Amino acid sequence: MSQAAIDAITAPQPDAFRTALRNLVGQVSVITVIGADGAATGLTLTSASALSTTPPLMIACVNRTASAHGSLRLGAVIGWQVLGAHHQAVAERFSGKDGVQGAARFAGADWHEELGAHLLEGAAMACAAQIDSLADHASHTVVVARILSLHARAVAGTLAYRDGAYLALA
Repeated sequence: MSQAAIDAITAPQPDAFRTALRNLVGQVSVITVIGADGAATGLTLTSASALSTTPPLMIACVNRTASAHGSLRLGAVIGWQVLGAHHQAVAERFSGKDGVQGAARFAGADWHEELGAHLLEGAAMACAAQIDSLADHASHTVVVARILSLHARAVAGTLAYRDGAYLALA
């Protein structure tokens, strides 16, 4: 297809695209970070994934309107937790549901600190990772981070998200 033909295509309207995206099933993760001000915070997302195994890298797309977005900076160490089915309450707190923000998001779950990152006890996977790059694209920032430590465990099910609802997958 020529560039002229591509340029002539009318892109889908944002609302139609957003509605279509609700059909995707996403693995639920929580990213934790200590801001430059020393305050702990984090966010829930379904856009975190492995980028590379050699070297071990992860990638995440973070909405720039997320309250924790401003704490993400080059060189910062973050925690990446892949949630089990039993962690829905953690996902809801870190999503900002009911207005929960900052350090209050850590309540009600067991965490340990490793290499400056808060890691969730009992997560299917928990990693400490250092942010290598941040790139703004439209409404989101693409975060690439190098995995520094890894904890993986078998859990009874994984937590997913589809069409505005959490799903426990066996």
